[in-house]
Amino acid sequence: MLVFPAVYVMVLIATWLTTHYVITDRRVFIAGGVIRRGSYTIPLPQITNLSTGQTAIDRMLGSGDLLIESVAGRARSCCAACHT
Repeated sequence: MLVFPAVYVMVLIATWLTTHYVITDRRVFIAGGVIRRGSYTIPLPQITNLSTGQTAIDRMLGSGDLLIESVAGRARSCCAACHT
């Protein structure tokens, strides 16, 4: 019974460890994946909205969520850790 939650948590951690974010003065580039790598780029002029969020656990871990909305109306949800 505990095998499925443990595998789910391991996949979440592996995804978090293999996702990379690069933010420049021209674009946002996000690449990641555990088994299948994927990436996408959003030019800064096409970004219309940025939203952030943090749960209590995220605050303790120094992480949070970032939602990027583009001109095309598509939203990209990015879970990012930010340790300062």
